Amino acid sequence: MDALYEEMRHGENGFHIGVYSETLYGADYKYHEDFEFLYVAEGTLKIGVEDRAYDAPPGSVFFFDRNRPHYVDKTEAEKRGPFHWYAILFDISVLGCEDDMCRIFLENNAFNTRLKPDPALFRHITEIQRIASGHESGFAFRAKSELMLMMAELISSGQYRQRSGAREFSNSCEAVNAAVEYIENNYANKITLDDISAAVGYSKTHLSREFKKYTSRSVIQYLINYRIQMACRELLYSDKTVTRIATGCGFENVSYFNRTFLQQLGMTPMEYRDATDRMYEFSVWDHERRKNGITMN
Repeated sequence: MDALYEEMRHGENGFHIGVYSETLYGADYKYHEDFEFLYVAEGTLKIGVEDRAYDAPPGSVFFFDRNRPHYVDKTEAEKRGPFHWYAILFDISVLGCEDDMCRIFLENNAFNTRLKPDPALFRHITEIQRIASGHESGFAFRAKSELMLMMAELISSGQYRQRSGAREFSNSCEAVNAAVEYIENNYANKITLDDISAAVGYSKTHLSREFKKYTSRSVIQYLINYRIQMACRELLYSDKTVTRIATGCGFENVSYFNRTFLQQLGMTPMEYRDATDRMYEFSVWDHERRKNGITMN
């Protein structure tokens, strides 16, 4: 399952709680060793956990167990509408040393995948996000206490289940992973559904059905989206021309690339490059402002 595994550890050294607030992007099909709580604040999203999909209206709360593949996407009806979701990710070490009873509990039990809508959960999640992103005095203690309170409330309401044993990936899940790995290794080349299905050892029909079930996208949609992601990286971290980036990411011509990019992100490649440059400049300035105690009028 290497292609789907997210190696990045969330949080920072000494504070393994990662906080995210997202209004532009979903989250591709992946898994990681951290536990994750996700809250849908605005818009109706499509949440996939392995081969099961959920419609998630505002107020929905999900728990993703560690090493459990999942994705976050917009529903077809809301492709153009606004959305906002929060995610809190944390490592098992946050719960204490190996003999700590809190850690032992989560090693032996898992919270339910779909949790009961509860304004209190939203308050905990957004407060963790606010505290951790602001790095206020004592933020690590306060963020950790909010996380522990949230889990204590879930346990009190019985929203957990005992683990049944080691989790194994299904053959279909392994095939989808192999397809993703092939796409990631060959996206810059001219590849087709025939090429991908042959590499996986599934028929086109079988692979297409399983791929859609696990990722919410067709194989070709996933390929195009991945190419756009790689193009975004090039726009952000290189000074290559748009034409060079388009061809280097597997697009046959720059017109199709520009049109697809606009459909996916709502802006042109150059607008994206300009916007991310401004965001970077502001983040550097804001960091210096905070560090030096400069306040804004």
